[in-house]
Amino acid sequence: MKIKLNDLSVECRVVKSNARRYASVRFLSKKECVLRLPRHTNVERFLLEHSKWLERAYQRFLHKKPIFNQGKVLYNGDYYKVVFVEAEDTRVELIGKEMVVYHDDILGLRDVVLEWFKERSLKYINSKAHLFKRFGIRQVEVRHCGRRWGYCTHRRRIVFNSLLTALPEHLREFIVYHEIAHVFELNHSPRFKAKLAEMLPNFHELERELRGYILT
Repeated sequence: MKIKLNDLSVECRVVKSNARRYASVRFLSKKECVLRLPRHTNVERFLLEHSKWLERAYQRFLHKKPIFNQGKVLYNGDYYKVVFVEAEDTRVELIGKEMVVYHDDILGLRDVVLEWFKERSLKYINSKAHLFKRFGIRQVEVRHCGRRWGYCTHRRRIVFNSLLTALPEHLREFIVYHEIAHVFELNHSPRFKAKLAEMLPNFHELERELRGYILT
C-alpha cells in the first residue's frame, strides 16, 4: 500500500504477527518501508493515529548515510565521487576525493566497486587475525550479506559484510568486537552486552553512531 510521508509517496508493506506486541517500521529506501504490527491492529486507524511517529522515523532515515549516494560512494567514512574511465584493464584508484573506476563497460561499474570493497574489507579482517585467534575463532568470512554488517552462526563462524570498509575504522572495529561477543552469546541478552562491554566499554556510543549509516 502507498502512504504519504513528508509529501512523498512511500510503498509500505504491512506485516502482522500474533507474537508482536508493539509496532515497528523499517525503511528500506526513500520509497519503501516495512511496517510490522500486532495481528489485530487496524491498519488505517494506526496510520492515522501514528502519522507523526512515522514521519519522525522517516526523517531519521533520511539523515542516515547510504553507502551509494547519487554518484558518490562512502569509503572509510568519507564520500568519494565515482568517475568511470573506459579501459581494458580493470582497476580502482582513489585520487583526491574521487574514486576512479577503470573498466571496459560502464554497466559493470557497480560490480567492480563491490569487488574492490570486498578486497579491502578482507584485508582489514585479515589484519584482525590476532583477535580471532585469541578468542578461538577459526572460521571468518567476508562476503555480501544483505543489510547486515555481520553475523555469527551457532557454529562460531563469523561473516562480515564486504562493504565493511565503507565505515570509519572505529565503527569497523565495533562490528568486529560485536560479532566476537556473539560467539559467546548469540542473542542480545545482558550477558552479551556484558561481554561486549569488557572489550569495548563505550559500545553504546558506537552502536548509536553506527545507526547513522545504512547499507544500500
